[in-house]
Amino acid sequence: MAISIRRVHPTFVGEVSGIDITKPLTCDQVDAIEAGMREHAVLVFHDQPLTDQHRSISPAISASWK
Repeated sequence: MAISIRRVHPTFVGEVSGIDITKPLTCDQVDAIEAGMREHAVLVFHDQPLTDQHRSISPAISASWK
């Protein structure tokens, strides 16, 4: 299944599906998340565990905002 981001609110918030954040992210997945952040500002990942290990994607994503 491909990553998908659905608009939840008219001005911000996207709901992400088609990704399992318990597995390493591919470059394409990181690119899609970055694009979603640029478009929606806030992304929601339903039913996904978030641990310190998963926060490792944060530097990769936040680096593109500097």
